Amino acid sequence: MEAKKTTIQFIKEAANKLKDCKIKRLTAPHTQSVIEGVMKGVGLKNIRQTMLFVPMFDNSCRCRNTDLDDIANYLDCSTLDIVDYVPELNDMMKSGFIRTTERECIDLMRQSYAINEDVLSAIIEGKVVSPSPNQQDSCFDKYDFCKMVSNLVENREVTLKSVIAYVNKKESECEYLKFIKDVCLVVPNVEDRILFYEMCNDYLGSESRGNGETDINSTMADIYEHTNKRIACKKTLLNDSHPLIIADLIMNKNAEHKELILTEKGKRLFFDDDIVSFSKSYFNLDRYSFTQTIYDYIRSDNFDKDNNRADIRLQCKVVEIEQANPQLQFISNVSKLISETDDRILFYMVCQKCIKGETLDLVHYLDVRYRARTCNEKMKLFKSGNHILLKTNLVELNKESGFFGDTTYLKCTSKGKDLFFEEDAQIYQEEEDTKGLLISSDIKEKHLFFSSELSGQLSMVQESLQDESYQRLKERLQTKALPKGIAVLMYGLPGTGKTESVLQIARATGRNIMKVDISATKSAWFGESEKIIKKVFTDYGYLCEKSSLTPILLFNEADAIFSKRKDVASGNVAQTENAIQNILLEEIEKLEGILIATTNLADNFDAAFERRFLFKIRFDKPTLEAKQNIWMDKIPFLLPDAAKELARNYDFSGGEIENIVRKAMMREVIAGESPTIAVLHEYCREEKIAKNDHHPRIGFK
Repeated sequence: MEAKKTTIQFIKEAANKLKDCKIKRLTAPHTQSVIEGVMKGVGLKNIRQTMLFVPMFDNSCRCRNTDLDDIANYLDCSTLDIVDYVPELNDMMKSGFIRTTERECIDLMRQSYAINEDVLSAIIEGKVVSPSPNQQDSCFDKYDFCKMVSNLVENREVTLKSVIAYVNKKESECEYLKFIKDVCLVVPNVEDRILFYEMCNDYLGSESRGNGETDINSTMADIYEHTNKRIACKKTLLNDSHPLIIADLIMNKNAEHKELILTEKGKRLFFDDDIVSFSKSYFNLDRYSFTQTIYDYIRSDNFDKDNNRADIRLQCKVVEIEQANPQLQFISNVSKLISETDDRILFYMVCQKCIKGETLDLVHYLDVRYRARTCNEKMKLFKSGNHILLKTNLVELNKESGFFGDTTYLKCTSKGKDLFFEEDAQIYQEEEDTKGLLISSDIKEKHLFFSSELSGQLSMVQESLQDESYQRLKERLQTKALPKGIAVLMYGLPGTGKTESVLQIARATGRNIMKVDISATKSAWFGESEKIIKKVFTDYGYLCEKSSLTPILLFNEADAIFSKRKDVASGNVAQTENAIQNILLEEIEKLEGILIATTNLADNFDAAFERRFLFKIRFDKPTLEAKQNIWMDKIPFLLPDAAKELARNYDFSGGEIENIVRKAMMREVIAGESPTIAVLHEYCREEKIAKNDHHPRIGFK
């Protein structure tokens, strides 16, 4: 009985039959049985595949690859005859029997094939052939793909048309790569994709060349063989109208327009999950490295203000860094106050300078960030006080005079430092200037004596400012859509107790007083006075936020800035004073706190201020009864009749009585004895004499 033939024996016999067969004389029964033996032993689908497999197996045994011309010579037929068999070759590749040996070969006639190692070994060893259907080359990834495209592009013998056809074909074959799918989705034109693949490969080479840049001129020469096509494409790259630039995948490195680089979006598209290995990580930053990262980006080659899309990319980069660090609570808090990314970037830069104990040179910053027109627009916002960072009291604008002129700079306010530094804020806070802040617990109690009508008005104000009543009043006003602030005007003759009434109300209600230095609100520099007044209210607003009880904002002798508006034709001073009054009117209108103004000259007040004050309290000279009580309170040893006599004989205000009491105390200290009634009368006459002295004065009249 004849032994069963092995697959290798069938292949050997088939080789003898097929050699120089001219694809003929294959109908003989013995020839067909041999070919069928190969087909069944290997697992091929048909005779056509067997005719291709046998020559390739023969060459593989001699460690040679096989192209279409080799098969034609083996069978002694024309290459054109074998082209008809290409679909069978592709099918055998998909089934895992054979493979191409050159991935980058785009010329079908030059493509070489070889039997897969597992198939070859199984046949030689007499084992069952089990190729892996639809086997993908697990080693062929997106990096290999981009390298393959780059090699084709840089091969000047290959035309663009051939590259396009081949890239389309390979994209179809490699659709299992997520990168290819994503790029085809974002970039519909294959020419644009070829440029992107080339740039991705250039970026991969950045570790060896140190830059990751793509030279525009050489790349255009590689891709396009025709000069007009090179120029057309380069033009779109230079004017930022190229589809890849519009899609924010690539960008010009700088204003010189010599090199292209991948944008952050382009890098993310290319690297995907591998981005950490090829790009700087922005995750898990602390507040200090967060601002340093943004600062470094602005100062790097990645940012060029002359690039039309540079600012958009910067803002996208900052948002990316913000989103990568959800553990930083200050980012969320800042975003609630500052919605525009561009404004947040400036705040972060001011904070970055604050970390180093420095201030931000505003003019220099604007010059680095923006073109001239935008610089001017931003500077106008700051000079007018309308920039959001000023309005939210996160930064303050200051000027310093130097040898080379004035420097305008920004620095963090206390509120800005609290917002950014959070628990570290105390380290960066400057020692608070408490010169204008009166603490309620430090105010000494004094007995004040007024008419019943005036006492009733002051009692109503004091009761309204007790915290429980104050909170209910604010809620009620808000419900009725009325202004929530409480403004009080105390006016009248000097020495009648206006300022002291404010102090005693503050002491009784536990509210601190922020006292405005009226003289400090006037500046010789044009426009500075308005900024100072605005700063008074922003500082007060921040003090309200920090205080458990809303403090009182006190304008003492307020007629100096609440005076009647003047004709602007009278000069710059009038224009400045009118601007200050407009600011005051606006701030009082939107006040969410407690403002008390005192004045001796109510007639000088502008009528527009009247309706802004909820309480308007007039202080007249004390009544006879009130003066008697003041004398007895200040000089306890006085009998009622003596006090009444002094009150009746001398029409003094409370302040004038206090002057006489101070003289009496001086006598006690110097002479060691209390003044008699006669001495008190003498002091009172001296007080009147000082006012009614008609003796000639020395000097000019």
